[in-house]
Amino acid sequence: ELEATGIRRYAKAEIDIDLADTELDLKKIELVRKASEKYWSWVSAGMKIKIIKSLYGISKLRAKALEEKVSHGEIPLFDQKDNQKSLLQRKGQLIEAEQDFRIAAISLSLYFREANSKKIVADNTRVPSKIELIQDYLDRDADSLVRKAIKNRPEVVIIENQKKSIALDRKLYDNQQLPEVNVYGKVAKDLGGGKDSLREGEFESGLTVDIPLQVRKAEGREEESAAKIVKLEQSLKFIKDSIENDINEALIALEAAKKQVLVVREELGYAKDLEQGERLRFNSGDSSLLIVNLREVATADTAKKEVEALSSFQKTNAAIKAIIGNY
Repeated sequence: ELEATGIRRYAKAEIDIDLADTELDLKKIELVRKASEKYWSWVSAGMKIKIIKSLYGISKLRAKALEEKVSHGEIPLFDQKDNQKSLLQRKGQLIEAEQDFRIAAISLSLYFREANSKKIVADNTRVPSKIELIQDYLDRDADSLVRKAIKNRPEVVIIENQKKSIALDRKLYDNQQLPEVNVYGKVAKDLGGGKDSLREGEFESGLTVDIPLQVRKAEGREEESAAKIVKLEQSLKFIKDSIENDINEALIALEAAKKQVLVVREELGYAKDLEQGERLRFNSGDSSLLIVNLREVATADTAKKEVEALSSFQKTNAAIKAIIGNY
């Protein structure tokens, strides 16, 4: 009995270690998910700066050209003032975008660190030139992703380990309700001188039965453990159903994000063509600076929409990775 109890205690200790490791895995998955979200927000902010800088640069170059034309009387001063207004608006947008980027870099630094754990506040030189439209999960079957998630997810492993621990307890409680039976025997023989009747061997055997006095208490614990198992099974069913729903919802969101990217890219192509055409018309005297500015702003706004759509796509990818339990 002592040996069996020791084995059970050792098994429970191993289960407790597994539980601690699994809970750590759960925290790691959540940490990676948050870090991914912060990273793509930072990338998005950095790419928007490039878009607005380009827009601001166009206004600055135009300002010099307009100043020269005004001095030669080729265009009215009104056009120069209109461009100056546009220049200041774009400068204000750039200041705001740079502020958003610095805030995003600070948020990311909580997860982006050097080998000595010192935080790294990433500058815009680290921002990628483009965001890829990766389709890893869009090409995967939803059911296979659900099975993989159920296999990997720490919450499932935690409940399975809790069930194992309770099962060990139930064995202990079952044993505590059983009587302890001991069989004994002994042999005795007188040696040396004496009567012949004293020299015969004697054998004695017996049986002792110890009835546990706390049978009801053990029965109560066993029933309590059985109830816990039922509750854990219900929790496990709910978690598995939730994982399935999360996977399906995330795949729908990912597909929608992909479609949004493709639509915005097509829109951006038209915006660039219209901007270029309007600039040619302006140079030939068939358009106004106001219309050209509007075309440029429309192109920049659409380019920012593309960045946001790509960032949303990548964040959804990261969410699916977390749901599956990859980190």
